[in-house]
Amino acid sequence: MILKSKKINVVCLGGGSGLSHFVKGIKDLDYIDLTCIVSVADNGGSSGVLKEELNIPALGDIRNVLVALADTPEQLSSLLDYRFDKGFLKDHSLGNIVIAGALQSSHLNLVDTMHQLSDIFKVNGKIIPITNDVVDIKATYFDNSEIIGEKMIGQSNKRIKKIAYLNETKAACEAIEALKEADVIIYSIGSLYTSLLPNLIIPEIKAIIKESKALKIFFANLMSQPGETDNYPLSMYIKAINAHLGFNGIDYVIANNKELSSKIISKYALKKAYPVRLDTARITQDIEVFLYDIAIVKNGKVIHDPMKINKFFNEEIKCLFLEK
Repeated sequence: MILKSKKINVVCLGGGSGLSHFVKGIKDLDYIDLTCIVSVADNGGSSGVLKEELNIPALGDIRNVLVALADTPEQLSSLLDYRFDKGFLKDHSLGNIVIAGALQSSHLNLVDTMHQLSDIFKVNGKIIPITNDVVDIKATYFDNSEIIGEKMIGQSNKRIKKIAYLNETKAACEAIEALKEADVIIYSIGSLYTSLLPNLIIPEIKAIIKESKALKIFFANLMSQPGETDNYPLSMYIKAINAHLGFNGIDYVIANNKELSSKIISKYALKKAYPVRLDTARITQDIEVFLYDIAIVKNGKVIHDPMKINKFFNEEIKCLFLEK
């Protein structure tokens, strides 16, 4: 597939810290137009408090992406991440308060508010909440019990059957339009059930993805997440995504094959988190799996290396879509 005289429209779906970390590797690529569609279903921490008190969508994931994409001095970006440690603002991040203030004072919806803030912070790309609605998610388990709220879902030790919105939820029109124009759709790294899948379960979004001719890529998680994906091999992540979409919505999977040290594996094991097992033989032939050295250990944490993500785009995505 070759696109002449235009940029590649890349749309990333996700939330949490995963999406913001992922886009750091591609935000400066001059041959892509980047759009981030972000979950707003959180109900814990600062986001949860502001959501309940002001009746606004959860802002934490939006803030993470804003900081990641802002073309501003590093000190300003760090300031938005600052979290108060005492007083009535304890545990609130400054960025959440800034976005909440902009949302309340402008009397606009969250999508339009993010347009304004993106101009102020010189964001390199577009940031679109998946919905303007104030939403919560619920998990249904294989024993048919249910738990409501992202915070509580992560604390359960039962295997999740499906997640859904508590009430009918409408996708933001801008999110739908971005997906219609996408050349590449990225299912981003992060919490499978509470960050990624909330973007994929809205009927309008499912329909657009199903019809889309875009290349659909899942960047696989490096480690399992206690309470959400305990003992999940790679094939179960894929199965969960496709089950919630209702069809095979993945063309390619990018998974890490970098061997981690026994020291870092033991450290994660103390929290009951383990490297995602690559059971590629159990993945349907309709999906092509690429194994890359794409991980790095930084400050004691296993993360996707932005430089390696950048390299993947330059070696694979750019060559696939653009003439040399």
